[in-house]
Amino acid sequence: MRELSIIGFLIYVSISFLSCQKAPQNPVEEKVTKVIDTSLIVGNWKLASKPTNYYALYFRQDHYIKQDNSGVWDTDLDGIWEMISEKTVSIGGVTATIKKLTADSLIIVVANTLFKHVRSPLPASDYVISAVARNLQFPMGITGDQHGTVYFNEETRERISKVTGLNNIITVIAGGYIGRNNSIALEKDGSLITCDGDYHQVKRISFANQSITIIAGKRSGSKMENVLATEADIDHPVAVAVDDEENIYVAERSRIRKINKATGLINTIVGKVLTGNTVPIFNANPGTGLNTYVYPSNIATDIIGNLYITDVIYGCVWKYAKNGDIKLVAGNGTTGFSGDGNISTSAQLNVPCGVAVDAAGNIYISDTGNHRIRKVNVGDGKISTIAGRGQKGIDNWANPLKAKLADPTSIYVDEKGSVFFIDSNNSELRKLTLK
Repeated sequence: MRELSIIGFLIYVSISFLSCQKAPQNPVEEKVTKVIDTSLIVGNWKLASKPTNYYALYFRQDHYIKQDNSGVWDTDLDGIWEMISEKTVSIGGVTATIKKLTADSLIIVVANTLFKHVRSPLPASDYVISAVARNLQFPMGITGDQHGTVYFNEETRERISKVTGLNNIITVIAGGYIGRNNSIALEKDGSLITCDGDYHQVKRISFANQSITIIAGKRSGSKMENVLATEADIDHPVAVAVDDEENIYVAERSRIRKINKATGLINTIVGKVLTGNTVPIFNANPGTGLNTYVYPSNIATDIIGNLYITDVIYGCVWKYAKNGDIKLVAGNGTTGFSGDGNISTSAQLNVPCGVAVDAAGNIYISDTGNHRIRKVNVGDGKISTIAGRGQKGIDNWANPLKAKLADPTSIYVDEKGSVFFIDSNNSELRKLTLK
């Protein structure tokens, strides 16, 4: 990036600026004011004339204030700002001039049109954020029990650990020959169910028997339905879950399969047969699981046995009921970020890779590509961000709405309402604790 004079700005202005309401032809010239604290800049900014614009203001070569498509402003610095000089830059033939920047407003002139942005404070958070475990090696799956113990696996180290106690004591409980597991789920007797994508298998780790057993997946196994899971072909399993009756669910490339606890038979319950290499048009109302095209990344069950599925291609979350019905509970089938404060099925998600449900029925989503944790309220069906500022990185903000995350994936909610999630590219297990 080119160095600008003293503290310069590089301004990217979207084409949508040109459609905004025209201001008087000769806007009043205003000098740029001094901003003292970056906390005055981070927050929910709304464009007074039309809330659909996106651009960033750069200074000191690589630092910036940025507005995303939803009108949220962000900054990459947490220190003192010096005087910001007025700067005019021409990009793509469009000239933009910063006229005034204060704690409460931003005034910019584009093509002789004045635009004013006004700021409202960040909403208060119900949580505080902390790190439970750091310096992990490709952490993937997470689950927990009713005693407050949280389990997680590290794919690179091929091991599973548990976190117990207020001091976050970490103990390795399985390793060696468990394989490169990318998901874990807990059974009532304390056994862990894992899936091994490399060997196309699902395994049970029994601590009572000190054994590891293959419960699904066989090399050159049967591709038929309603066969013993141990004789079945499993295609690149990506996630596992266990319901209230201890049936086991396995997410494969383009379907979800169920292993019946009583019979050991495996059947497809979600996933319409794909033909060709083209992604089918998104259908928000497929009706049944077997009529649904799905590209799962993770799965979870609630306390009454409903199954929730994150879909990375369509950017959505499905809810599958025991009677075979399926419905959309988050995402609108397009990738992006939007919708906070609105009905969850009108919102955009970006490659969601984790889902969990609390005892009340609230849904928690790792919105991986947006570097956020989002929550769907069971009462009104609206979605909100509860952690992450939408900017990839890491910091130590206690307020989770200011925190930077880096591709959060698997997520788990305990009985107290604390939310644990894998912050994958920060190599951390992080926790959101209710205040």
